[in-house]
Amino acid sequence: MCGINGFYCKDLSRESQIDYIKKMNLAIKHRGPDGDGFHLEKDFVFGHVRLSILDLSIEGKQPMSTDDGRFKIVFNGEIYNFKEIKRDLELSGESFNSGTDTEVLLKAIRLWGFENAIQRSIGMFAIALLDTKENLVYFARDRMGEKPLYYCLQDGFFAFSSEIKAFHEHPKFISEIDRDSLGLYFRYSYIPCPRTIFKNVYKLPPGNLMVFNLNQNKITEIRPYWKLRKVQNFHSQIEESKLISEANNRFESIVRRQMISDVPLGAFLSGGIDSSLVVAVMQKISSIPIKTFTIGFEDKDYDESIYAKKVAKYLGTDHTEVIFGSNEILETIPDLSTVYDEPFADSSQIPTLMLSRITRNQVKVSLSGDGGDELFCGYTRYDWTMKLWRLISKFPYPLRVFAGHLIQVFPEKMYNHLYHYFISFFSDPRPFKDFGSKCHRGAYALRSKDFCELYDAILVHWNQPSVVLGANLKRNFLLLENCNTEKLNLYEKMMYTDSATYLPDDLLVKVDRSSMSTSLETRAPFLDEQWVSWVWGLTIEQRKMNSQPKGLLKEMLSTQVPSSLFERPKKGFGVPLGKWLKTDLSDWVVELLNSEKIKTQGILNVDEVIKVRDEHLSGEKNWEYHLWDLLMFQSWFQRWGS
Repeated sequence: MCGINGFYCKDLSRESQIDYIKKMNLAIKHRGPDGDGFHLEKDFVFGHVRLSILDLSIEGKQPMSTDDGRFKIVFNGEIYNFKEIKRDLELSGESFNSGTDTEVLLKAIRLWGFENAIQRSIGMFAIALLDTKENLVYFARDRMGEKPLYYCLQDGFFAFSSEIKAFHEHPKFISEIDRDSLGLYFRYSYIPCPRTIFKNVYKLPPGNLMVFNLNQNKITEIRPYWKLRKVQNFHSQIEESKLISEANNRFESIVRRQMISDVPLGAFLSGGIDSSLVVAVMQKISSIPIKTFTIGFEDKDYDESIYAKKVAKYLGTDHTEVIFGSNEILETIPDLSTVYDEPFADSSQIPTLMLSRITRNQVKVSLSGDGGDELFCGYTRYDWTMKLWRLISKFPYPLRVFAGHLIQVFPEKMYNHLYHYFISFFSDPRPFKDFGSKCHRGAYALRSKDFCELYDAILVHWNQPSVVLGANLKRNFLLLENCNTEKLNLYEKMMYTDSATYLPDDLLVKVDRSSMSTSLETRAPFLDEQWVSWVWGLTIEQRKMNSQPKGLLKEMLSTQVPSSLFERPKKGFGVPLGKWLKTDLSDWVVELLNSEKIKTQGILNVDEVIKVRDEHLSGEKNWEYHLWDLLMFQSWFQRWGS
């Protein structure tokens, strides 16, 4: 695990080029504190910062070159099947100077070609390879998007990096905010791939390769080498009686492969199904207690550490638990704008960063349970989106549009008053939080033309983010190329959409930036390409065994852990955000969302910002997630945008 950088710029002296690549390396030093290096050739310079995981010797130093000097590589990630590839290369006469997967990948590229070598590599990675003979630079990103790769092409200046913050170290970089991308941020709380917050700066999509031609000073190709869609067009004929045992065997082999490390290794453990299954398999494989880590909160409404403790005790892991008070959590918030160098507003970024910090105190690699929800119908929104669609699709679209507009004619306050009036007649009323707001969101969903537009309406924060001045948005941006996939049923459409968007652009960004800010490598067995391909060959009924979300995972886990330890309602990895924004963080809210400051910036609609701020602080309406979007942007803007 490492960080990679580079740029191509002809009108600079050699001394300047070296100076800037050193500064870029320093900007992402947290990704690789164990060493750094750079190489300059033909006005193309690239750098590397190293987090030593396999072969800790100097032989693993990057950039790394082939013996003949033709190919030079910088590589971030892990190739989990590198030993199998190495054996094939040795049979072809190759010899090796190190025990690194980087050298194996480099020699595989020389023998088989770039794309063929990538196709045979199973892992998480971001790669840049210079071919000095053809004057081409090849790039690739792993299939599910675990590792980041950004690039920019601005007025003849080309650069790439693991994180955008490195670009700021080069004088040729132009940091102009893309308002359409900012509008998407307020819509989804993250910026979808391939866009970024800056104009002419992009994310290379997962499963894609890119070619930059040094002679022409331009990108000549961007295309997928792997498509999730291609593994979805068939269903396995495996017998139900053999399904659980086959799933356990396959998953165990994947976890075993991901446990290869020359440094201390552990796992995040929340006590939920996904992380518990990963840890159970790790402990089954290991001859010593696996180190597991969890955090808890003094606020018991958000503390689930007791569940992790029970699972750890049953499995016999070496468990570390740290309970945080609100003051300690709040002290983490100022660090977020440095960790995330483009606006990002998933509030679980706070506990994820705290968990990464306590984990890094003991280990250098940690396995996680990311990906289980997207593969096994794990989100509760899947079922109730289906139920809602079955209900509203019975009515003609024009009637739904009329009803949606009619509902929104009346203010949210009126619906809240009516709701509280009617529930007063019940002896045991169950308050429905923000009823009026949900009525208006439901009205927006009613106007969906089809199922995909409905799912998009379910996902968004700001229905029409006019909060960004000058933004031009399409309603269903995320679903234009994702949800409307052929041959998928409605459940599969939702899971595919999340796997192609929310997973790489939100969840994996959150985990990568949080963990790598502490120099901790994370690995996600559920995102192994062979596991993903096999799971997508299962029917929905097989994945939802016993008609339960994550049914197959539950059956797998129950063979190793009593179901009483993990059977409970799903709960996110959250913090009491709404309460904090009205109390401990209220001064920060007022300071960041000062009306004069907003006007001076000229980016956000002042009236909308102040409305959200004041209504939340007064308790008139719960705007916690919208307010967090605003605060994370403003905090980011102070650090990177101004």
